[in-house]
Amino acid sequence: MVKMGTRDMARWLYDYEKVKEAAPHVSVVTCHDEFLLPTLLEGADGALIGFAGFAPELMVELVQAALSSDLTRARQAQRTVAPLARLIYNGGEPGCAAHQRMKVARWLLGKFPSPVLRRPVRPLPADQIEALRSGLRKIGFNPTPG
Repeated sequence: MVKMGTRDMARWLYDYEKVKEAAPHVSVVTCHDEFLLPTLLEGADGALIGFAGFAPELMVELVQAALSSDLTRARQAQRTVAPLARLIYNGGEPGCAAHQRMKVARWLLGKFPSPVLRRPVRPLPADQIEALRSGLRKIGFNPTPG
């Protein structure tokens, strides 16, 4: 199995094609939370994504729909995944700050016992917590009141 995380989509497709050309029996899995649907549609055999720890049901729905060629269902899931990923990744890529936002968002959704993070990671400032709460509401989730 090869996990491909190239964030340049033209390069991702090129690399995918070269791997499959050289070793068609090797599974290629995507690790793109933000490009999950296109990489699955291009041919990835599955996904290994950190975002699944945040929204497992949603990610499973998207992956299963895409791999079974149910584009309507996959696009419906993607319409929630895309704004949620933008909210969590703040327009960037996965990293420490994204993991902080992911944990705090899970707490806001009642799926995590506390917004406290392990040291040396500092708590998110109140304005960022409120931005997460507001963003979750806009997407259609019901976060705890502020």
